Amino acid sequence: MNYLLGIDIGTSSAKAVVMDRSGRVLAWAGREYPIHAPQPGWAEQVPQDWLDAALGCASEVLRESGVKAGQVDGIGLTGQMHSLVTADADGTPLRPAIIWADQRSGPQVKRLTSQIGRTRLAEWTGNPLAAGFMLASWAWLREHEPRLVERTRLLLLPKDWVRLRLTGQAGAEPSDASSTLLFDPHRRDWSQPVLEQVGLARDCLPPLSPSAAVAGGLLSEAARACGLIAGTPVVFGCSDVTAQALSQGVVHPGQVSVTVGTGGQLFVPVREPRHDPQLRVHLFCHALPDLWHYEAAILSAGLALRWLRDQVWNGSNYGNWLMKRLR
Repeated sequence: MNYLLGIDIGTSSAKAVVMDRSGRVLAWAGREYPIHAPQPGWAEQVPQDWLDAALGCASEVLRESGVKAGQVDGIGLTGQMHSLVTADADGTPLRPAIIWADQRSGPQVKRLTSQIGRTRLAEWTGNPLAAGFMLASWAWLREHEPRLVERTRLLLLPKDWVRLRLTGQAGAEPSDASSTLLFDPHRRDWSQPVLEQVGLARDCLPPLSPSAAVAGGLLSEAARACGLIAGTPVVFGCSDVTAQALSQGVVHPGQVSVTVGTGGQLFVPVREPRHDPQLRVHLFCHALPDLWHYEAAILSAGLALRWLRDQVWNGSNYGNWLMKRLR
């Protein structure tokens, strides 16, 4: 029997799971990494922490499950949305990633929303702009770190950066790309009008492929690190909330998914990409073709519980129980 390996680049931790083709889970593992706050309201992570944790989890689940390297047919990826990795042409990060929980770009959000206008923003992206989204974080970098901007050759989401390190191939897919505010979910393509508004060249964004497409084969170095065979297919994957909806069977209009992860989300599939003209909810692409979803979110759900665990209940019995629940 052959198996599948799934890797999630979450905000609080990376997770990995091995399952058979019926969906039966043989083993899973998780490894936490920190969120850095060099200033109040900032939230950053080191991309290498994601990769190290992901490879470590993959190695652990393969060992615990007893699955042999040659029995793994493919690797799928999911990850936290919105966050920005700025990289050079080789994919090397130029600074820590600015993640979705970061709030420094509030002034840029107000300025861009006024500059573009609510009507055009809705038509071009289908979404309200918020601090922590890739577009907002990039606008902040343009104002405050212009030398870094000049050196940047790739803007990547977390799971897309990890996949680049696994396969050597840069790429993105619609479900996660639509959370950047640089993407038009109606057309399932990067939004050229937005790129022109912010002076961003299209070749700074990776080429797009379907979520279920194979991005490339696992590189030898990554294969050795996790105990797999070089060339094992790696799929583009999808955003974390979309992956959860798929696993729950939330793929039909009229269904609703409620998530309490690091953040919290309401997820509603729709058959047509009709945005809210008042931009009260987000319109993102589903991982399935010809399917979209509305999403409403709050930033601090599990993130607030993690703070409570670490700052108030650290070391207590309840804190230990909560730690297990948050992994």
